[in-house]
Amino acid sequence: MTKALDKIQNGAIIGLEIAPRSIRRKASGGVIFLVPTMTVEPLIKRTISFIDGQNLYHSVRESFGYSYPNTDVVALSKVLCQQQNWHLTQVRFYTGVPDPSDDLFWNNFWNHKLAMLGRQKVFIYSRPLRYRHRLVKPPNGTEQTVLAGEEKGIDKTDWIQIDQATYDRCIDPRDYRLKESRRQK
Repeated sequence: MTKALDKIQNGAIIGLEIAPRSIRRKASGGVIFLVPTMTVEPLIKRTISFIDGQNLYHSVRESFGYSYPNTDVVALSKVLCQQQNWHLTQVRFYTGVPDPSDDLFWNNFWNHKLAMLGRQKVFIYSRPLRYRHRLVKPPNGTEQTVLAGEEKGIDKTDWIQIDQATYDRCIDPRDYRLKESRRQK
């Protein structure tokens, strides 16, 4: 966290540090904040939250065990800004969306979730997921090639630490999954 605090004091772009994915108690990735560069540090910092939807979802799934992207990104941004005494001015959400012919379930889910985010005045940036052949080696030792969705993500950023108690305060009460899939909670 020291690195992010140093950047705040210098008025540079800051982000949020998060523990590596192998640690089960902390989510990694997905939320970045921007504090404008100034020569004199303002008392109240206006902040823009940048959220990498796929990174946040996979990190939360690995760390906390949630089976689908259930984050209320506006609530999460507000909580994290409040903890730092920052004034949230904007939320930006970035994600890849699978083509319906590749994965109808996730295409439907993300389209519904993005529509709701738009109604909440979140700036949305989405693009189709790219698929690449990836070589995997299952426990039986045989090598297989699978088609895997790949996203660019956000590079060269420090991430803020999010514990499960903080995350759980920011769960979206709406469920964007198809009705027959909701029974698998």
